[in-house]
Amino acid sequence: MEKNKYDFIIDLLSQNRITILQKEQILKLSMKEIKNLPDNDETIIKRLEIIESKLKENLPQFPKINSNFTRPELPKTDLPQYLNPTILSKFLSDYNQHPVLKYTCHTIDDSEIIDSINKECGRAVYNFMDHQILIEKSFHELANKYYGNLKIKSLILVYLTGKSKDGKSDLWSSEQISINWKSPELIKWADLNPGQVPNPGGKTKNKGFRLPNTIKSILKNKRINYFQDLVIHYKNLFHLKDDNSLIDIILNVNRYNHWNDKIDFIINEDCFQKNLELFTDVDKLIQAYKKIVNMIIDVSELKKIGKPIIALNFLEIVGEVNFTIHHKNSVYQKSILSTINRLGETQTLLIKNQINGLCDLYLKADFGSEEYAEINLWDGKNRESKKLNYFEGVEFILKFRK
Repeated sequence: MEKNKYDFIIDLLSQNRITILQKEQILKLSMKEIKNLPDNDETIIKRLEIIESKLKENLPQFPKINSNFTRPELPKTDLPQYLNPTILSKFLSDYNQHPVLKYTCHTIDDSEIIDSINKECGRAVYNFMDHQILIEKSFHELANKYYGNLKIKSLILVYLTGKSKDGKSDLWSSEQISINWKSPELIKWADLNPGQVPNPGGKTKNKGFRLPNTIKSILKNKRINYFQDLVIHYKNLFHLKDDNSLIDIILNVNRYNHWNDKIDFIINEDCFQKNLELFTDVDKLIQAYKKIVNMIIDVSELKKIGKPIIALNFLEIVGEVNFTIHHKNSVYQKSILSTINRLGETQTLLIKNQINGLCDLYLKADFGSEEYAEINLWDGKNRESKKLNYFEGVEFILKFRK
């Protein structure tokens, strides 16, 4: 009887299409059910508790029933545990509205703001070092309210302190920027300019801290000379809006990568809203975009499809924002069933390094042999297909939920 109960639970946990979270729920329900039985078996309960702890470590292993009988391990996967992207959006929105932290991504352009900072620091006159301590304290208080592996927290920590979570000096953003709120050059400037903020706005008289070296922004195609310019650039890394629109960033990325000669881009203004406001990790979004475009280029060259035709859309649809990358003159190179059962290495790395926690990822495609479908590649649910009557080409859909 003991082995039968155990076998049934393990066989259920070994199903490929059951997520880690679902397996944890199955274990909890199983243990509750066994405990309620009149002949409940403490041995089984203890073994199930071991499995549950392993699942939480994302390293599932099964204990032995006896020396001659070993249960198989859960199927191994390189995919991470699913992170809900709405957490990222909420965290960045809260950061942007925080009474202290918002001035690390905005200029300080009037005396009332400086007075409020001085009040928080317990000073009558502005002091940069006290301000910096207040910023770091405020960030940790906010970050601690958000559990989970929010990758953006590491970027922000480096921007504010110059060091990553493990205390090592680091660079922030894919543009490898080193200057930050604790840079020695900035601290030296503050000593020489007491009472002045490093990121003044238009109403203040001082020019603020001039960077030791000009930074070239790849995303915006601008040169950054002063600290207030850097602060605005940092804000643009997590806030898409009218004056920092995705379409402008995409056009610049296409030019920078010399893609306009290789690809026919279709960007219809009616289907690419410029004024959409979205808090997200713009740096990761652009990394994902570049990886998907490179995937399209590679497939086109390998299969000799011809010059790719890619339509780009960016639209808000009832509670979510969709960014779509549609390779119109292509057929997906795997069957529907193969896509559901196993993602390729390139897509696995895309999900692992860029998509997870940023957005959900869907695929609409012509799979050949007159088979058309939509598949939820990554949304926290089991992958499954939804049949379509017809679809032209291959479209990747990045869904950002508000």
